[in-house]
Amino acid sequence: MKVFEVEPLEGIGVIKLKMTRQEVHSLMGEAPETSGSRKQVESYHNGGFQVFYGKDEKVEFIELLRDSGIAASTRGINVFDTPAHQVLSEIAGFSEYNQDDPEVGYSYVFPDLELSLWRPNIPENEEEEDGKYFSTIGIGVRGYYSATTQS
Repeated sequence: MKVFEVEPLEGIGVIKLKMTRQEVHSLMGEAPETSGSRKQVESYHNGGFQVFYGKDEKVEFIELLRDSGIAASTRGINVFDTPAHQVLSEIAGFSEYNQDDPEVGYSYVFPDLELSLWRPNIPENEEEEDGKYFSTIGIGVRGYYSATTQS
């Protein structure tokens, strides 16, 4: 299984935020899948590594998906194989998530890190498997989330 290191405000693996599409292609090859108008999203590794481009054709967001044959690690935490409550506890040790987000429970956004975690369900208890682990982790350029949380 391929493990990708998630570095908030920097990148995931060899793909860095603000890289041009051409730079991404030189490292990853042509994307086997594209979506969005103007092909703004390119997917690699069975759709589990998604690169989102802004209008300037530079990387503005990168997202990894669980169950695609890849693993995600950040600051020593295996995000997809560690229970969600533990991942939150670890990340909350150095940054706060937006508690005003209406999707809290499913989605956790850490504006200072421009990092998000998401799961499709909230488990009723820690032993329940459905929703026990996060399904995605994503990072954006400075301002990706923090600009939307400021008043």
